[in-house]
Amino acid sequence: MGKRNKLYIILLVIVLAGCIWAFASAAFITKNFKADIVSRVAEKQELKVRGIFVTETKDGEKYWEIYADEGQVDSETKVVLLYNPVGNFYDKGEVIMSFKSDKGTYQEDTKKIILYDNTLIVYKDGTNVTANKFIWAGKDQEIVAKDNVVITKTDGSFLIKGQEAILSNNMTHFTIKNKSESRLYNSNGVSIK
Repeated sequence: MGKRNKLYIILLVIVLAGCIWAFASAAFITKNFKADIVSRVAEKQELKVRGIFVTETKDGEKYWEIYADEGQVDSETKVVLLYNPVGNFYDKGEVIMSFKSDKGTYQEDTKKIILYDNTLIVYKDGTNVTANKFIWAGKDQEIVAKDNVVITKTDGSFLIKGQEAILSNNMTHFTIKNKSESRLYNSNGVSIK
């Protein structure tokens, strides 16, 4: 056997040894990689539901209810994404506020409800509120309305616009934050200044 053939054999053995070492190292480094991916996929589950209904009751008293055309539940974040939700808020068994929206979310852990896009809230006293976003953090919490807030009364007695408003659950009071515009009207629909 010539020097050249011995050199080729030595190079081939070095390359093969390098390949075997690389495969062994890769197998050692990634031995739990596939198991981790499979377990993460198994832990995170998403469920899409048509006609979803979510409600909160305590001691037989219903606090609120939401119905949505479709819902998507993420088991990892515990957030329910709601499409076309409509709902009611109750006080002592009586509806005090109703709403409809194009989209919303419900956080299972915190019970926080956020409504987005084309949202209208109607209180039992005839007050209507529209905004780009509404955030409600729980039964005894106020509702925060953000971006393009418009508050009107169905009898046409007032119109208030602002960028942010804090609303009580039963609409006994509200606060407009930042820059606002207000108009009051008499019973004939004439603006009062």
